[in-house]
Amino acid sequence: MSWDDLRGRGVIAGVNRYDTARFGIRTARVVVRQDEGDVIGAAAEIASHLSRIDPEVAIIRWPAALVELGQVVAGAGWRIHPADTLVYWSVPVRRGRAPEGDLTSPADQPGLAVRLPGLVRDVFANYPNHYLASTQFDPRAVLDGYVEWATRTAEESPARCFLLVRGGEVVSFATTVLLTDGSLEVELAGTAAHQRNSGHYRALMHGLLGEAAAIGAPRLLISTQAGNTAVQSAWASLGLRPLSAFTTVHAWPIDARDG
Repeated sequence: MSWDDLRGRGVIAGVNRYDTARFGIRTARVVVRQDEGDVIGAAAEIASHLSRIDPEVAIIRWPAALVELGQVVAGAGWRIHPADTLVYWSVPVRRGRAPEGDLTSPADQPGLAVRLPGLVRDVFANYPNHYLASTQFDPRAVLDGYVEWATRTAEESPARCFLLVRGGEVVSFATTVLLTDGSLEVELAGTAAHQRNSGHYRALMHGLLGEAAAIGAPRLLISTQAGNTAVQSAWASLGLRPLSAFTTVHAWPIDARDG
């Protein structure tokens, strides 16, 4: 979920074609944007969208500060299942920062792209993502989704995919997207399991800050699940600070699951 989708007011929603195809169930994505403060109005919009889309399951996100929104949505006939909290961090980009020397991309070295799927699968094999909160989502297909997402970025926007190479091995990766204000958002990132605690992730983040400076991005943004405290500690040590938090829930019509 890009930061651009979360900015502003109101509610946006639609069928997620990737999740629907991957899991074989009609899946909606619903987002209450960051600046929306009208709980009753937002709940009415959510209900309207869900009635229009008629999903088997909906993945709904809203600003964590709107703590009362869940009970209002549930009162409209939807069972709400908690699925963690997504936290965003950011840091201003220092001008003149040099890119990391061993950070590359498929745009510069196309041959490295073939190593990406295996690395992504290794990085996200045990990641506690929100899909694991509901049995409708097959964990094996969830992992396939991360691989598909990263591979799609490498194919469609190779210059926005970055690989950290050490000793001839691709040890870390990141996929990014440019936001409407020119900022650089990191969508997926991580280090191979057997290479963790070796400073590679920190080098990856330093490299990304350098890449952000090179394109004139005013800031770098990144997100993770609230429970992923180890990586947030790493971000804090690099100067990043918390930006926002979004509650994630899965929802389905009460009649559909409760007979």
